[in-house]
Amino acid sequence: MFLLTHPEFAEGVRDRHRAIENGFPDEEIDERRASAIPFLTDSSVYRAEREKAAPQSF
Repeated sequence: MFLLTHPEFAEGVRDRHRAIENGFPDEEIDERRASAIPFLTDSSVYRAEREKAAPQSF
């Protein structure tokens, strides 16, 4: 795992994330499977991070 936090990495991280998102199949959500995985995608830790503003440079 890499933590790429400097602005020089932002475009590459966005491109990689877009490629990952494009890899998801275009199919209906399996509700049974979806109900079994919220602990992976809806953590309060991630929620708090999503709400933070980007750090400011000094």
